[in-house]
Amino acid sequence: MSKIGIVLLLVLLLSCKREKKAEKIDTHPVGKTISEFEVVETMKGRVLWKLGAEKAYVYGDTTVINNVHLSFYDMDGEVSSVLTSDSGYVFPSSDMLAKGNVVVTSMESGRILKTETLYWKQKREKIVSEDSVTIITEDGVVKGNCFESNPNLTEIKMREVKAKGEQR
Repeated sequence: MSKIGIVLLLVLLLSCKREKKAEKIDTHPVGKTISEFEVVETMKGRVLWKLGAEKAYVYGDTTVINNVHLSFYDMDGEVSSVLTSDSGYVFPSSDMLAKGNVVVTSMESGRILKTETLYWKQKREKIVSEDSVTIITEDGVVKGNCFESNPNLTEIKMREVKAKGEQR
């Protein structure tokens, strides 16, 4: 294997492991309980995303949420994709960890992602998972690990990819 090939392989391996340094989940006693929780992130008056949950429990710096519904918006103010999960954690950085029956549906690409855990990395504007993921497309099904994408599921990176679908 060439030196370039080895370097690329190391970069791929290290980039996946880097995500494992998750934010610490605060376990202090509950400070607040919020019903019908909603948070909206805007920039210059434009909505970037809206996070809603049936209930939220505030533990110090960490907010635990149930029945998660996160909508991402495009430049025109339209919903571009939606993430749902059984539960999640919101951290002070605005990063979020979604857990349990995580589904991301892209209105733009028509793709559907399914996994058990998924991070929203606010600063990078990426969704990331170390777990196995399944992506359903109009052409078939793609499975893999060490997933990273924009929320619209149009810029996907993943390892150990297996695909099943129509051959064109």
